[in-house]
Amino acid sequence: MFILLDDYTCGIPTEITNTIGAVYNILLIAVPIIVVLFGIIDFVKAAISGKEDEIKKNTSTFIKRVITGLLVFFVLAVVKLIINVIQTNNTNGVTDCLTTIFGNKTDSTDSKDIEE
Repeated sequence: MFILLDDYTCGIPTEITNTIGAVYNILLIAVPIIVVLFGIIDFVKAAISGKEDEIKKNTSTFIKRVITGLLVFFVLAVVKLIINVIQTNNTNGVTDCLTTIFGNKTDSTDSKDIEE
C-alpha cells in the first residue's frame, strides 16, 4: 500500500523533515541530562563501595562521557552555525531546506516583508 504525500519540504516528505527537526531538538536537551544522570549514578556507586580505585575509574569514565556529550552538542551547534553563515550567501534553496528542517528562524527577510 502506497501513501501519497502532497506535502513536501524540499522534495522530502514533511513528516520526515519534522521528525529530523524533533530529533535534533531532543538531542540538544537530552545529551546533557543523560551525561549528568550517568555521572551521578557512577559517583554514588563509587561512594557507596568506598574503594579508591572505583572512584578513580568512575572519574575517568565521567570525564570521557562529558567530552563525548560536549562533542555531540558542539557538532550540532556547529551545524547550525554553518547554516547561519551559508544563509547570508543563499544562492539556492539548500539553506531554506535546512532552516526548515532544523527550525532555524533567524532569517531577517521574513520580518522585513511583514513590516513593509
